Order: sequence, then structure tokens, then C-alpha cells
Amino acid sequence: MFNFFKKNTSIKIINKVYLTEATKWEACEKMLQTNPNTVFITWFEETYNALNNFLEQHCYTEKVVMYRQVIKNNNVKYFFVEHYPLYAKEEELFTKLGLNEVVVMCSLDEAFLKHFGSEKIIDLLEKLGMNKEEVIEHEMISSSIKNAQTKLAKQVLIDNAARSQTEWFRKNLI
Repeated sequence: MFNFFKKNTSIKIINKVYLTEATKWEACEKMLQTNPNTVFITWFEETYNALNNFLEQHCYTEKVVMYRQVIKNNNVKYFFVEHYPLYAKEEELFTKLGLNEVVVMCSLDEAFLKHFGSEKIIDLLEKLGMNKEEVIEHEMISSSIKNAQTKLAKQVLIDNAARSQTEWFRKNLI
């Protein structure tokens, strides 16, 4: 009934939500300027290519890896630059890497958040005067994203591989 001595194994996920993918990429570049030991992890090949191309134009190489290529390295600060639509798959990798806290950078114009109506949120935030460089971060957002992933998991029979979030939704939702 009471688990006073049970170790809390939950992973804290901090979501940093940007208005657009472009501002998210710019934030990645600023992070590298501050800490060159930063590595960005992607779930989809399309995101990997887009961020890699952006960073190469700004003279950063080998700073983006696909999730299946990540090797645990305590000297590196990892940031995820998108969510995988199913939480269980994310949790498996977070656990494998021994992470207690994970930062995930999202943008309201990516397919995962669009699936849940982020276009309306973009309009609202722009009307309220939010600057494009600002980031939204709150525990309630992280909780909502996790709930959305749980909701998606109930709709997916088989997790078919995809090259992008958009393709994932097309292949996997009933």
C-alpha cells in the first residue's frame, strides 16, 4: 500500500517548446556555443538530416546522432530534439543511457504536436505577442505530452518504422 522505501525510478522529462523548427535549430546552435560537449539525439532520419545540415552550415560537425547510435558518455550533455510518438520507446532509451533527467526540444510546427492541434496554440501565442526566440517550459506541458503519447499507444497495433514523424503518423495510426 505505502511504498516508503521504494526507489523512485521515474525519469524527469523537461520539454522546451519552441514556436518553429527554425528557432529550435537556432537554440541548438546557441547551446553548442555555450557547451561544445553537447550532442543532439533524433528519433527520425529526416530530423537528423535537417539539424545536421543546419549545424554544418554553422561549422559544427558530428553533433547530431540517431537514437540507435547513442553510446553512453558521461562527458557529453545529451538533448533530444524531438519526441518519439510512443513514450515506452523513449523510456527504454532513457533507461539504457542511465538518464535521470532528459531535456526534449520540440517545436509547435512538428507533426507530433500538430497531431494534437498545435496550430491553434501557435496562433494564440502570436496574438499574445510571444517572441519567436522564447521557449515554453512547464511541468504541465511535459505531463500533457506524456498523456498524448499514452493515448497514441492505445491506437497503434504495430510500431512501423518511419523516416519522419509525419510518415510515422501515416503508417501507424489506425
